[in-house]
Amino acid sequence: MKKNIALLIVTAFALFIISELSVRVIDWRGGHSFWSNAHRNFLVRETKPVIPYRIYGWNLYKTIGGEQFIVSVHGERYPLKKPGDAFRIVTFGGSTTKNFVDGVHYPLLLERRLQERYPEKRIEVINVGNSAYTTIHSLSLFMFDMLSWNPDLIIVSHNINDLLNAYFPHLTPDYSNQYGSKFYLPQYKNRLTTMNALFGWSSFYWFGRERIGDFLSDIGYKSAGSYRRASYGNEPPELIKQLFKRNLETFAAVARAHAIPVIFGTQPFESSEDYFDIAMRHRPFNGVVIWPLHTELIAHHKKLNEIIKEVALEQNEYLVDNNASFNDDPSYFVDFVHYQRKGLEKLAENYAAFIITNNMVK
Repeated sequence: MKKNIALLIVTAFALFIISELSVRVIDWRGGHSFWSNAHRNFLVRETKPVIPYRIYGWNLYKTIGGEQFIVSVHGERYPLKKPGDAFRIVTFGGSTTKNFVDGVHYPLLLERRLQERYPEKRIEVINVGNSAYTTIHSLSLFMFDMLSWNPDLIIVSHNINDLLNAYFPHLTPDYSNQYGSKFYLPQYKNRLTTMNALFGWSSFYWFGRERIGDFLSDIGYKSAGSYRRASYGNEPPELIKQLFKRNLETFAAVARAHAIPVIFGTQPFESSEDYFDIAMRHRPFNGVVIWPLHTELIAHHKKLNEIIKEVALEQNEYLVDNNASFNDDPSYFVDFVHYQRKGLEKLAENYAAFIITNNMVK
């Protein structure tokens, strides 16, 4: 019996060492150091610093050969010091602005379209949209980063991510009811447990922990199979309407103080419940969020689009009604708010036509 137990322990230890070496060799072949714990850093992000004001995101700046560049959400680089012949546009939004299909996103398509129309200019359209970003995230970027870039025009298109805060418990003016939760803060994954303390040195441990965690989470979401709903009425909560309008008005006020024109864009919406289900059924926060009835969600989203129109009119800023031009056509969408390539092309054409018609490239 003692020999069998000893053999079992030795075998388990040998398998663990083999697995550890295998993961580290794979990391090494992928460009990481054999000795560093790449999985721990990449998957758990324990060493990823908090970037003040940006909440979460990517590194906006890169220095190459002594010159500093702006880096868009998809890696395109632009000189931090704007060239004299450049017309610089910055696009703000959430995942619908970040939306990337077949190697392109709408700001890149817009850049190409405007560059064709104005070959004598250097057209720059910098995409700073990011998944889950709201008006609050974009305002932070605008005030603490983008103003230093001297943009000639900004495009702002938000809706669903701001609206989602109304369905998380205890809505707060800074949206911390959502973005202070464990679903968004990486430090919740970095807590020091006994297992982490014992095996934190092991790449195989972190690799296995993430894969098993993803597997169990997926089973849990699929077994739950849906989300909770309750009736909110056809008007979204009053506070979210006030906050959304306040933030858009702040965008306009800051831009006006720096003589930067603003195009506010409404957010297209595909109204079928099946398309909503594609995007939201297995979201990890569905155990916390209480969704409205689907007909109410459509009405709430429409109301926030109406607020965008109101702000553009009241603040004497430009408006592109993307939602009207998409006309609830499912061929533009992959789910209720994200786009196929055709949708990205439609967005780019909407903005390009508006900019050209209004002679905005000076």
